[in-house]
Amino acid sequence: MESKLGNYCSSNFSLKILTSLNNSVQFSNLMKAVIIGTSVSVALLVALVVSPMVQSAVAAPSYTSVTGSTVTANPAEKVYYFKATTNGNIPTVADSYIKGVLVFGYAWADASSSPIQAVVVTIHPLANDVTGTKDSTQNPSNWHPHTAQLAETAACSGIGLGLQVVGLQSPTGGIAINGNTITLTMNANSATVSPSTFNFGATGFTLVPGSTPGTLCVAGP
Repeated sequence: MESKLGNYCSSNFSLKILTSLNNSVQFSNLMKAVIIGTSVSVALLVALVVSPMVQSAVAAPSYTSVTGSTVTANPAEKVYYFKATTNGNIPTVADSYIKGVLVFGYAWADASSSPIQAVVVTIHPLANDVTGTKDSTQNPSNWHPHTAQLAETAACSGIGLGLQVVGLQSPTGGIAINGNTITLTMNANSATVSPSTFNFGATGFTLVPGSTPGTLCVAGP
């Protein structure tokens, strides 16, 4: 898996990843359960009612393509800064593209861990609307952070890198958007990726349902 991710890293995830679902699979009143780590006090249940196509009708904007990224720490190494620079100005509120996908975000990951550990910032008004639930207490209708665990599964085969979200937590963090740069500030003890374990370039991503109930898969914009 590390080499697989590395191949994508070398092109900075510039290749378009398949984001449409197999049209033969019908998702009607489908329950999507995201597995939560035992350290999380509140479990997240994502109940989705979606059609077979969850790809936005709007072409992926330039801000979905990441051109540079870093993970750094303050001198005391108690705070981490996750930064990504993109090809275009990042919207501070959901635009037509973001409103047309289930979830959009940026991820910084440790591809050498198993499962893969990731720190992400996401925005997903569509997921909120179709589920009637919110997955974060921090600005759930706008940009907010998560930590996540990803694993390669058959349910996500043919979608992006075949990675399923197998764990999700909702720590707090500060998010700043300045033109084409987004920065997440997070306490080190809440982050699952550090400056020393961040080992490939950050990427823009979407989430789509997998081929079996209870799966969400990582796809490209």
